[in-house]
Amino acid sequence: MKKMSKDIERIMKIQRKLNEEAFHLCVSTNLEDECRWVLFLYMPNTKDYFSSYNRPILDSRRSSVDELEEYLKKYDGIERWSE
Repeated sequence: MKKMSKDIERIMKIQRKLNEEAFHLCVSTNLEDECRWVLFLYMPNTKDYFSSYNRPILDSRRSSVDELEEYLKKYDGIERWSE
């Protein structure tokens, strides 16, 4: 079994600490070398969540894991108690 990439490990840590009342982080990975993610605002109403108004804030095609982490820290996206 291959070792997980550092970025995948970081994404998994971010996902565990994510403020789920504010954001939703959708992650797709093979746990070895490929990891795609998209950050959305969390909306409890599924009609709103799946509407055209809820566009991705950041995604792995255009942003780095560092940028994701910085954004979440800036906008209270990481639970304070988990740090």
